[in-house]
Amino acid sequence: MKVAVVVRSNIFHGAERRAVKIFSHLLERGRDVELWVSGGLSGHIEKHFPELLPHVVIYDKGSAGVASVEKRSRRGLRRLLAKSALLRRIVYKHRAAGVPELVKRRNVDLAHIFLDFSFPVPSVAGCSTVFEVTSPDIAKHLGAMPEDFIKGHTLFNAVSDSVYGVSRKYIDDDKLTTAPLPYFRPSTLIPSMPGHKENAITFAARLISRKNGILFANAVDAFLSRHESWRVDILGNGPDEDAIKAILSRWIENGRAFVGKVSDVTPYLIKSKIFVSVIEPDNYPSQSVMEAMYAGNALLLSDTGMSKQKFIDGNGRVVDLTKEGVVDGLEALVSSDNLGDLGVRSRQLVSERFSADNYVDYIEGLYRSALTNDSDSHRK
Repeated sequence: MKVAVVVRSNIFHGAERRAVKIFSHLLERGRDVELWVSGGLSGHIEKHFPELLPHVVIYDKGSAGVASVEKRSRRGLRRLLAKSALLRRIVYKHRAAGVPELVKRRNVDLAHIFLDFSFPVPSVAGCSTVFEVTSPDIAKHLGAMPEDFIKGHTLFNAVSDSVYGVSRKYIDDDKLTTAPLPYFRPSTLIPSMPGHKENAITFAARLISRKNGILFANAVDAFLSRHESWRVDILGNGPDEDAIKAILSRWIENGRAFVGKVSDVTPYLIKSKIFVSVIEPDNYPSQSVMEAMYAGNALLLSDTGMSKQKFIDGNGRVVDLTKEGVVDGLEALVSSDNLGDLGVRSRQLVSERFSADNYVDYIEGLYRSALTNDSDSHRK
């Protein structure tokens, strides 16, 4: 079985990193696998995973015209695509024009698709497909797709129970599955619990509305006024970035707050004592949360979805999604006599609960199921 892990994106955040790490894990197992990426992602692979370049295929070279339009006005194009089924068909057909030939030429049996709604269904592409539903936003976008897209792809894999719940509105149960555990492999190896921790709080996420960076910034503004020895780093970018910087301007000026994208969050996580994530509808299975646990951070999470069940067990607390709730949660953690022990417990939980090998076992089983399903369909 030859597998292409397909990732279409111009950015390199959690979903993209996770896809590349899964590909790398399959490669380490000696599987016959290639990493197919859009042109906008290839530079990120070269920067962060240069050892994978011999296995990379840039599969959308024929869509330069569409790509240039997207680069100039991505938000505008996305709005038009959301409103117009006809435009979606035209753009997606143009993007996917060369895929069937490439599938045939490279002898691909199955495509594991991340973030690409234009990848052809098996009857056109010539290979089985597993479409990864990586977030609630991706799940909701399925509702805007034509019926032949939903019925055509072999299987859909939701990354969590909450994403599965949204996806079920659009996908029949016999085509939809959910991962029993998250995939986690640390970006940087930290052999032991970091020894020296600073009075620092880290928040790392795309700065979009459902990740509540503005709410957190308002809470931080109040918190820093009361705790002169603490600092906060908000790592990420997005449409809410300017508003967050405005809220925290005085703390940014005096060096007690930082807001912006960084190439590597690990140095911040190694130094910080507390990691905050307040995502809707669920913090699970956030890669950033698991990276923070691995680096020995106590957690402060919004009480959303399965956050408490999956991530909290003697290593932090969950709070209401209000400014007061976040402030009170931070106050409780920084005044705790055992804050360091909470960070140690976070690191223990990572090894107890999140096995990358078990997840890849699950994925390989899913690939076999997809091939079997398509084989049975052809016999019928």
